[in-house]
Amino acid sequence: KGEKSCYKKVLHTQYSSFDPLLNIKGHQLQFIGSLPKGPPMFKYLGCFIQYDLGTNHIVEQLQSRFVRWFKLVDETLLPGPQKAWIANRYVCMKVAWILMVHSLPLGAINKLHRLLHAHYRKWIGLAKCMEPSVLYRSRENFGLNFIDLRLSHHDLQISKCHILEY
Repeated sequence: KGEKSCYKKVLHTQYSSFDPLLNIKGHQLQFIGSLPKGPPMFKYLGCFIQYDLGTNHIVEQLQSRFVRWFKLVDETLLPGPQKAWIANRYVCMKVAWILMVHSLPLGAINKLHRLLHAHYRKWIGLAKCMEPSVLYRSRENFGLNFIDLRLSHHDLQISKCHILEY
């Protein structure tokens, strides 16, 4: 009991990740649980990994980025259809990598989709009674061919499965 511990627990629970208290020439190595800002997670091969292997901080970070990007697009002086085009071609492509490498809960994807859908409707000027599928249908089927985030997430997860399998 009088010995100095060679590690420090991150959480005060029975099972927790721990800081091994490593140092090189007297300089303490930074540990994921002691990062100065943001939630305790790190990036490995483009994929964020939380200290508890969950996804709640990753989802929060993605949602805050999504809101920030939409605010940036919305504050421009461009007309609505051009804002929708930027969101469709740029913002959705930035989110695509995150959707592919992480296994996020469907509730979070649906929340992002609702935010995207609301902005599309606002920028295009669709009435509330208008059929929402007109935004996502192909041009041959009299639609605007915008990216449906839910369908995109599904397709990206299938792509990830094939990449990992082959």
